[in-house]
Amino acid sequence: MSSRRGKPSASNAPKPSSDTNKIDVRPFVHPKPTLNPWILLVLDIIGIPLVPIRLVAMLLLHVFYWSIVKIATLGLTPSDLEQPLPSWRRAVVSLTGQLMGRLGFLVMGFWVIEEQGTPDPRAKTIVSNHITFLDVLYFMKVLVPSFVAKEGTKKVPFIGYLSQAWNSVYAPSALELQRDAPENSEKVLDQVKKSTTDLIVERQKSPKPYPPLVIFPEGTTTNGQYLIAFKSGAFVAGEPVQPVVLKYPFDFFAPSWETILIRSYLWKLWSGLRFRIQAQWLPLYVPNEQEKANPALYASNVRAYMSKMSGIPLSESGIAQKAAYHKAIMGGQIRIDEQIEYL
Repeated sequence: MSSRRGKPSASNAPKPSSDTNKIDVRPFVHPKPTLNPWILLVLDIIGIPLVPIRLVAMLLLHVFYWSIVKIATLGLTPSDLEQPLPSWRRAVVSLTGQLMGRLGFLVMGFWVIEEQGTPDPRAKTIVSNHITFLDVLYFMKVLVPSFVAKEGTKKVPFIGYLSQAWNSVYAPSALELQRDAPENSEKVLDQVKKSTTDLIVERQKSPKPYPPLVIFPEGTTTNGQYLIAFKSGAFVAGEPVQPVVLKYPFDFFAPSWETILIRSYLWKLWSGLRFRIQAQWLPLYVPNEQEKANPALYASNVRAYMSKMSGIPLSESGIAQKAAYHKAIMGGQIRIDEQIEYL
């Protein structure tokens, strides 16, 4: 196996603020459209009939795929779904899932999907930047992989059963554990992190033929214009990973879901006439001995490699900085549509 790596170029390195006490919120500010406001108004009007049509179409696709998966897994118990599906069952779940993923993108107005590179069959783990829930639909369109999901996902109608059929890895819920031991909140969070990492490592090292596991190491969504700090959970096992960089070029609405309110986001997304997605599949990254011994170094080097190959600059911000930005918006310190760089 071969790997390609390199240090981020100067242009991709994070740009520090002149005031080190300031919080870099650039990755979380929703980009403004480039079109004339009158055109945006027309699109909103078009959305009045278009949004419900798309909503119904997506629901029908979802229910249809759920029905196919239920038939393909007929007779299997919940414990059976924790193991790799037999080949014929997996083929039905995967092939129909890829078709539904592509149809879903067409319904949403994604007429163009530009791809560079292909999935490496040797890769047990795929790491990608995270911009929107549409990222999941994209990977479903390509290969119907497993994902890391919250334990409560199993209880979500339709989606819960699909995630089980995909052999997803379920992380324990911090909220549920905190209810049991409210006096030990910090210990609970540490326990959740450790448990989730253990589950990921167990899956990565399993000899069983599970689907590839997709992990979003940023741990949250961004506007796609920066790569924020990676969590190290995906890299603890020291196994090779295949990096993927997603981009959503836009004219009238950025499909990124980082700060915009959900009702505004869905309306703008479902009333859009056309969107694009670009996916760059990088070569398999094989860690050296130093990276295997240091998951944080491994994560940092993979992020730098993705930045260098994609041209997306780095930012050292993470979930804490995003939370501070959202808190400032909720507190009325800044407007949600205000284009700022630092707090």
